[in-house]
Amino acid sequence: MKRQVAIIGPTPEFLRWSIRRDCALRKGTEIDSVDQTEKRLRAIHAAGSAIKSEQVFQGIAVRKIQGQWKGFRLEEIFRLFHGQEQAEQCCYDCPANALTAESDLAGCTGWLPSSIDEVDLRQRVSQVVSAHEATELAAQFLPTEPVWYGLWSERSLVGLRLQVVLEIFKRAIAETPLPIVYTQFLNVLSKCADAGLALDCELVPPGSSDGLRWTVFPHCDRCKAISQTGQKFCGVCRKLGCGHPEIHRKVLGLRPWVDLNTVLGPSNAAVFLKENGLT
Repeated sequence: MKRQVAIIGPTPEFLRWSIRRDCALRKGTEIDSVDQTEKRLRAIHAAGSAIKSEQVFQGIAVRKIQGQWKGFRLEEIFRLFHGQEQAEQCCYDCPANALTAESDLAGCTGWLPSSIDEVDLRQRVSQVVSAHEATELAAQFLPTEPVWYGLWSERSLVGLRLQVVLEIFKRAIAETPLPIVYTQFLNVLSKCADAGLALDCELVPPGSSDGLRWTVFPHCDRCKAISQTGQKFCGVCRKLGCGHPEIHRKVLGLRPWVDLNTVLGPSNAAVFLKENGLT
């Protein structure tokens, strides 16, 4: 099957996260692995999103992405998790299901961009942390400048560390309307704190994608800040060394969303769209 393009061009720095909680849907994954959790639950989260947004017709989830109609059969997704009812039972009352605004299923993993348009979350965090607080943070986190990079250096937030980050984010996003992904992440932090759950985090440096291959730019292997050419130490966490070289990966694409023609066939897809008023 042809790989579906997700992003072409620059890719921003972002935080990948997952709430650590064992459940039947995560069978076969390492409970503290953000990568394995995201890969395992991505499709079922998409199914829940399609259901919640009423984008399911005749058992097929349908959405227009990048100007093209995409879709997938819900039955094929739920079959991997022993049926829709089983998935719903796992997620509906789960304290780790934190992204229910967009999907009632698998809201325990997601991502957070460091900046969106004119809003730079790294700058906001630095602005709300006083010099005295920065000194106190050094006892719990890796000392960095800006503070942002030190918050994720331990790769897991729980207990006091989680509470500290929650209080910082409450202040950082308190002013003016912000993109919903930022307010959603505040809810994620709050749910983890209330339920005593750990939040596993992985900061991903910026890079670029040609649609098939994703290149992550050279970065510090400790704090993940972007590396400068010829540097002898990281300018953010002061670690000695030139940093990690660029990384090349295959793009994940838009799975489970694929071209609707692939799901139904070209002629059937055209009829399907017309019958459901989607043309």
